[in-house]
Amino acid sequence: MTVRAAITFDVESDCPGIADSYLGIKKGLPRILKILDEMKIQATFFVVGSLAHAFPKVIQTLSSRHEVASHGLTHSTLDGQSPDHASELRRVKRLLEEVTGQTVEGFRAPRLRISSALFPSLVAAGYRYDSSQAMWLPRHRRLQLGQTSIVEFPLSIPNVFLRFPGGLRLYKTFFPRGNPPLTLFFHPSEAVSMVHPLRAAGIQAEGLLMRPDRWVNTGVPFVNRLRKLLRFLRRRRFSFAPLRDFT
Repeated sequence: MTVRAAITFDVESDCPGIADSYLGIKKGLPRILKILDEMKIQATFFVVGSLAHAFPKVIQTLSSRHEVASHGLTHSTLDGQSPDHASELRRVKRLLEEVTGQTVEGFRAPRLRISSALFPSLVAAGYRYDSSQAMWLPRHRRLQLGQTSIVEFPLSIPNVFLRFPGGLRLYKTFFPRGNPPLTLFFHPSEAVSMVHPLRAAGIQAEGLLMRPDRWVNTGVPFVNRLRKLLRFLRRRRFSFAPLRDFT
């Protein structure tokens, strides 16, 4: 039996608020696109609007092969409800559509900070789906779509698990089947070794030890594990498509 799956990436600075560099876009993204091209997989890329403005040609090239969706205007959190938030949702959607020439249908909240109050604003701004719900966070299990038309695509497993010891084995054993599709997410910066950029940003050794999720097995180890994971899913008859195809 064929099982539906979506591979998604959050396109943002390398470590928002800490290392606001763009190695993930400049070096990591081409490595990821090479893997997706090799395996003929179309993915969804949730792009921060300010980066689409800074790297329009990169995002245009991305949209020619994959879906581009919204990841907020500046990666600021939007987990409340205010006129400013509603305005930002409209602005980033319009910006991404101007850059790509395509309709933007999906949204993922920066830092996965989402609340039920935001769903009506997503509808008002013209979005069709959201993919911010993290199934491993108890508070996210209480999210309510209400009477909105938004379709929710929950994230199945934390991205960092793939890079931790034994992570590939864990991914291979944790695959819910059925509806909604298996939805996995990663970042282009994971395809770049992040130790040196973090040190350049002023993160000392003790800081790195406190947050191994920011750097452990980034770069070549991540790229190799991602390729192995996608090949495994292919063998298990997972069928890949952008999230917009599942709405």
